[in-house]
Amino acid sequence: MCRGNVMTWRIPKLLTKVRDLGYDAYLVTDDVNVKYLTGLPNPQSPYLLVRAHANTIICLPSDGYATAKSLISGVCEIKAADVGQPTFDLLLGDLPRMGLKRIGFDTLTVDDYLKLTERARNTSFVPDRNAMWELRMIKSEEEIAAIRKAAKIADVGQKTAAEVIRPGIREYEVAAEVEYAMRVLGSEDEGHRTVVASGSRTITGSMGGYTTNREIGKDELVEVDTGATIDGYRTDLGRTYVAGKPTAKQKEIYELVQKAWSAAFECVKPGALAGDVDAAARRAYGNEYEKYLIFEAGHGIGLTFEPPLLTKNSKAVLKENMVVTVEPGLSGILGVGGFLIEDTTLVVKDGAERLTAPALDW
Repeated sequence: MCRGNVMTWRIPKLLTKVRDLGYDAYLVTDDVNVKYLTGLPNPQSPYLLVRAHANTIICLPSDGYATAKSLISGVCEIKAADVGQPTFDLLLGDLPRMGLKRIGFDTLTVDDYLKLTERARNTSFVPDRNAMWELRMIKSEEEIAAIRKAAKIADVGQKTAAEVIRPGIREYEVAAEVEYAMRVLGSEDEGHRTVVASGSRTITGSMGGYTTNREIGKDELVEVDTGATIDGYRTDLGRTYVAGKPTAKQKEIYELVQKAWSAAFECVKPGALAGDVDAAARRAYGNEYEKYLIFEAGHGIGLTFEPPLLTKNSKAVLKENMVVTVEPGLSGILGVGGFLIEDTTLVVKDGAERLTAPALDW
C-alpha cells in the first residue's frame, strides 16, 4: 500500500467530515479504521484523535512507536505508552485538558466509554461509525487495483477447487488446495476462512462458516466460498460444484440461481437502492424459491466485509467505486441442497463490472 498517498487525503477527508458534523474531534479506535487512515500496517490498540482545529494525535503501545515515527510523523503527533502501560491511559490523561465539547467515535468498549465520560465530564461522546463507513465505502483507484488483483487470484483458487473436487476427497483437503493455490500467487490470507460444504451440509451452505473432514460423496453438491487478499484488500468468491453429474433437479435450480444472480447484477449501478438488488433476485426466484434466499443478496467489501448490505428493504444508495458482492444464493432446500454463486463487483459509472470470472455452466 502506498502509505504516502493514504495520508495525504484520508485524514484530511475525515477532518472535513468532522467539521461538517459539528464535532470538535473524532476518536478512531478500530484497528482497521486506523490502518485505513494512516497506512500503518498492523496497528495494535490504537487511539487516533482527529481534532477539528488542532493537530491529529495517535496513541500507541511502545512497540509500535518506531514504525509510526517512520511512516506518519509528519501527519500525526505520536504518543507511545510505556511498557506495561495501557495505551488508553495516554488518551485518558490528556483529553480533559483539551477543552473538546463534542467528540464522535467509531467504536468504544463499555469500559472505555465509562472512563471517558467520567474523566471528561464536560465532553459529550457521540457514537458515529457511519462517519468512517462513508469514507471506506468509496474506493480509490489504488484500492480498486488491489481488489482487482485479489479477484484474479481468487479465480485461480476456484479453478483449483473445480479441478480437485471428486468423490472421496475430504472437504479440508479441497480447502487446503484452494488456499495453497492462492498463497503461491501472493495472497496475504484467504480474505475470510475458506469454506467447503458438501452433501447435506450445503443445506446451511457456506453460511455455516466452516470446513470439516467429511468425505465428499459421488454426485454430491459442493459449495466453495473463499477469497484472496492483496495489501489488506479482500475479495469474496463463491461457487457450487458437483462431484460427478448433477441431477435434473439440481441443474434446474442451479440455472435458476444463475438467472437470479444476473437479475441482481443488472440492478447494481450508481443511484440504485441496495434493497432493489435483493428485490430483483427475489422476483427471479418467484414464490416457490424466494423463501430460500435467507441471507442478503450481497454486501460491501474492502479491508473487511463492509456496508452497504444488499438486504431486503435496504435504503442504502449505491455509488460509483463502491465494491460489493452479488450473491443471491439459496439455502435449506431439503432433498436438494444449497446453491451459491457469488462475485466481487465494482460499481462503475454506467452500471457494474464483475471483477471475478463468471461461474461455469453445469
